[in-house]
Formats: sequence, C-alpha cells, structure tokens
Amino acid sequence: MKNVLIIGLGGIGTQLISMLPNSWTISGMDFDLIEEKNLLRQNFKKENIGRHKVDTLERLSEKIKEPFNEGTVKTKYDIIFFCVDNNHTRVIGIKHAIKYGVPTIICGNNRHQYDAYLVGSY
Repeated sequence: MKNVLIIGLGGIGTQLISMLPNSWTISGMDFDLIEEKNLLRQNFKKENIGRHKVDTLERLSEKIKEPFNEGTVKTKYDIIFFCVDNNHTRVIGIKHAIKYGVPTIICGNNRHQYDAYLVGSY
C-alpha cells in the first residue's frame, strides 16, 4: 500500500484520484474554493460551489486546506503529485523532492502546454 499526496485538486488532480489503486491512501492539498468555472472539467457538482475542493472529495484520508510551502510536508508520503497551475509552486515541489528524497511527479497544464515529469527515483 502506498501513501500519496496530491497537491492541486483541479482538472488533473481530481482525475488522478479516480485512477490510483483503491489500496492506496490518498491525501489532498488545495486551499481553493469551487467556482462555477471548475464544473466543466473537474469532478465537482454545482451544489458544491463555494466549498473547499478538499471537503467534497470523499476518497481523501487527509484534507489539507493551505497552500504548499517547503515546511508543509516532510517525508511521510511515498509519492507526491504536484498537479498545480503555476510554475512557482512547481519549482518549490522540485526543490522539496530533491531535499527530502521523496519521489515526486510534477504535472500540469496551461493554455498552450502540458507537462509531466518525475523528480527523484522510484
């Protein structure tokens, strides 16, 4: 069994939850509230608008409602997925993976580009 953390519960993060094995323990981190624009490609319902994303995802064993920073997470996870939409947080994720030796998958997209890469060894 793996203990994983998904940082960023938008279009990629919410889809990833449904793809991971049921035997894995999944924690989620996102401080965003659900907005109407999220309904198009994220796994949220209209009645959830205004709620924290983490509060609506039942499969999460731990729900963290704060932005990621280097002191937030140390090494209790086997894998960390960064599914965020900004390069600043991706850079912090890369530095975290190198410093703590936690295998980290950085994935994200913007209007014109899609990225996914592994930092560390697994």
